[in-house]
Amino acid sequence: MGNEDGQVRVFDVNTHRELPGESWRAQSGAVTALTVSSDGDVVATSGDRTMTFWDACPRPGEPRRERLRFSLPAPRNWMRFTADDTGLMHIAPGQALEAWEAPK
Repeated sequence: MGNEDGQVRVFDVNTHRELPGESWRAQSGAVTALTVSSDGDVVATSGDRTMTFWDACPRPGEPRRERLRFSLPAPRNWMRFTADDTGLMHIAPGQALEAWEAPK
């Protein structure tokens, strides 16, 4: 789950407790949108006028790797990978829905 402090917080779905060692700073401002690829390999976040793609599950002992970051005219408030993870749909307030080829 994205947070106003720029952190992505990861929770155990069985205990509903945060896993602090799995959480990370994804944006310099609030995380306004977040989505996970259906294969579980990539997390995409938006906020502070950027979109960032992350490794979802880094190797033990290694930091989470940023795959790609780029600037946007406005932060996105909704994002979703397509069912086959080849595309990413996203929207910013007051703008049209966009669909992009998803980086892998």
